[in-house]
Amino acid sequence: MSGKPRILIVDDEPDMLSGCASILTALGNKPIPISDGRLAIDLINEEEFDLIFCDLLMPDIDGMQIVETVQRIAPQTPIIIFSAYGTIDRAVAAMKAGAFDFIEKPLDTERLKISLEKGLRQSNLIKKQNDLL
Repeated sequence: MSGKPRILIVDDEPDMLSGCASILTALGNKPIPISDGRLAIDLINEEEFDLIFCDLLMPDIDGMQIVETVQRIAPQTPIIIFSAYGTIDRAVAAMKAGAFDFIEKPLDTERLKISLEKGLRQSNLIKKQNDLL
């Protein structure tokens, strides 16, 4: 992977966006924080990301709609869903729809780091595989 990993963060809560972006920056990544699901879908259509973090429940466009969009447009991009309203049913539904992982809010930094590392490893494997084709 050349340069810092580009990670899209989608959440309608400003504190969550800035906190997550700060953690990702400290871990050596380039976060792109977006507070609007529609803008996130526009960006996903226009740009490539190494990983996407997305809140499950947002106004207008929710996390499940973003998972579906990523699966259609950029299925090689791992998407990690987070939610303050995490239930087993919601986590299972997100994973069945194509999410790579599901994290409960408030975010535990260590849990975030582990999910991030796994997601980036997956992203790198897919890129290497595509380079061989």
